[in-house]
Amino acid sequence: MSEADCTRPSRAYRNYELGDAMNAWSPPSFLADDLERLQVGSGLDDPAVARGLLVAYGKCVVHDVSVGQPAVLTPDVAILGAVDLTREIEAGTAGIGAAVERWRDADSQFESDAIVAGLLERRMNAWYAAEAMERLAEGCKKDARGRLEAATTALDAAAHAYSQSLEDNLDVLSTAVGTPLLQNWRAMLPSRHDPLPWWLDGTLEAAALELSRDFDRSIDAWRPRRRSEVIPIDRAREISRASDAPLRRAYAALAADAPNQIMSSIEWTLPGTSLQATLYVPPVPKAGAALLLELQDTTGGVAAFHAVGNVSFLNGDPLHWRLDGSVERPVVSASWSLGGPGQLSDSRTLQLVDGTTGVEWTLSSVGN
Repeated sequence: MSEADCTRPSRAYRNYELGDAMNAWSPPSFLADDLERLQVGSGLDDPAVARGLLVAYGKCVVHDVSVGQPAVLTPDVAILGAVDLTREIEAGTAGIGAAVERWRDADSQFESDAIVAGLLERRMNAWYAAEAMERLAEGCKKDARGRLEAATTALDAAAHAYSQSLEDNLDVLSTAVGTPLLQNWRAMLPSRHDPLPWWLDGTLEAAALELSRDFDRSIDAWRPRRRSEVIPIDRAREISRASDAPLRRAYAALAADAPNQIMSSIEWTLPGTSLQATLYVPPVPKAGAALLLELQDTTGGVAAFHAVGNVSFLNGDPLHWRLDGSVERPVVSASWSLGGPGQLSDSRTLQLVDGTTGVEWTLSSVGN
């Protein structure tokens, strides 16, 4: 990806802006079209063409788009593309400082958003290419497989260094939270991608919320009479935080090995919306288990499905809203890993926060 490309929104970004309903039940079919288009014609000895073909195939692999392995993507072509992408990523690592300066000097929000999208898209391309290389290596003989694995190792090393440089600029990258890009990428990913890579796992949303809190605190320093809030969002009423008593009872039952046959639930509503989130607490949860949360539109509408790909935080841990269930009975859900009593607050409350806006969900009910 050239520097010019860093000022041009990705196709995934544009498609979401156009309202395409791409998700786990409706894989992005345009990825298969892109792959087919790249296979037509010649020029496979051109590193840029080989790289484009490799990344296009990797996108189909990652997003579970049903395509066959391209006959033109031989081990030699794949390695040529991987080497070219590795060089691009290494150059991108060296140029992140310049990209950040262009972001700071941008004349419009569109331009600054496009620069951030370009930086993140380069990291996505490294992921796509590595997945493609691994898939190709599975069906190769020993010699070709060894060469593919060596090229993948070099690509992964370059991508790791690039990630480290990106993570040094989370304040800049976190501005992507204000665009549809991150939600779009997460919404298109199958549920098998768990855990998510760091730039999609809630790290950027957490950074954006912290920057918002820092800004709020800096304003408070000049206006000491203003009441401090945990979340920097104006609210008309106090938040009624959910009691974590059902979870504490579950931990106690687990420690005592005394099963209780009653399933508990904790419900929240997102202020200003028709969304309701329900956390199900089993009688005796297993250590390390993932507790289920479901998201519903209380009006019977589609608001829950529009939230697929978004992030929320439960006591600081990220939740990724995914499309689950079946085509006939789709469900929007998330999971919360049960790590131990340390996840619970000293105030015996559970705080659920929207990762995009910072709005805190309000307790709806706690029951069995």
